[in-house]
Amino acid sequence: MGVLDIRDRQGIYLSSSEENEAKMMLHKVRGWPADMLSRVMEVRQIIEPLATAIAAVRRDDKDLSKMRECLRNLSELVEEPGEAAARESLIWNTTFHSVIVESAENAYLSRIYEGIHTVIEHSLSLMRIGTAPEKEGGPRSVYHDHLRLYERIEARDSAGAELCAEEHLRHSINAMVALGQIVPASNLFGQKLIGQARLL
Repeated sequence: MGVLDIRDRQGIYLSSSEENEAKMMLHKVRGWPADMLSRVMEVRQIIEPLATAIAAVRRDDKDLSKMRECLRNLSELVEEPGEAAARESLIWNTTFHSVIVESAENAYLSRIYEGIHTVIEHSLSLMRIGTAPEKEGGPRSVYHDHLRLYERIEARDSAGAELCAEEHLRHSINAMVALGQIVPASNLFGQKLIGQARLL
């Protein structure tokens, strides 16, 4: 039927034509139900810090170069107001996080992460627009979070990178809760269900 594409040693995926159609449908959605986005952000909390910790060990110079390019572009957009700047900033934000996950050198993890960002893209853009630059989740705060993440990954500080990723996600979650995009119960870090705080 041409709907599925079986790739040797990689898995089963939507064929490119079906994938494009699915992406078009996702982009038409103006806002996901709060519960859907909340659950996806829970998955992000589970996956992203550990992926970042692994990336700090496995990353190479090419990965660092890609991260620096993202940071350069993000730094130019930090003080730019408006929806267009927020959308462009989101592209570099998504690329930055994708490069980190890809640096963990696990194709399955990368695929899962792609699915996460497909769902949250629109909401992240609204968060950037609706949050003051210096506040949690705002452009300036996000840029500094990314800078710290890069520094820990560059230093091959696996534990430090994991903690930075947790802190960055906390900021995003707090901003999304404040805007009513996700429910407070989806803050797994705050409930000490996952993350370093649960060990204290």
